[in-house]
Amino acid sequence: TISYSEIYATFFNQYNKVDEALRHLFVLLADGKIKPKFTTLPLEQAAYGHELIESGQVSGKLLLIPSV
Repeated sequence: TISYSEIYATFFNQYNKVDEALRHLFVLLADGKIKPKFTTLPLEQAAYGHELIESGQVSGKLLLIPSV
């Protein structure tokens, strides 16, 4: 996993490279050539989400969704 802050810190003086890489990434996402792996749970189930992560049952990221 690479966060935006890591990209920013790594390429602080090379904005053009970061911009080019992110644009390419979004094209791949839009074309369906790469698919992010994530699981969603309601925010109220955060404790259960931690159990899933600790037991290795989550592949990718776990997103907690607040209720509206």
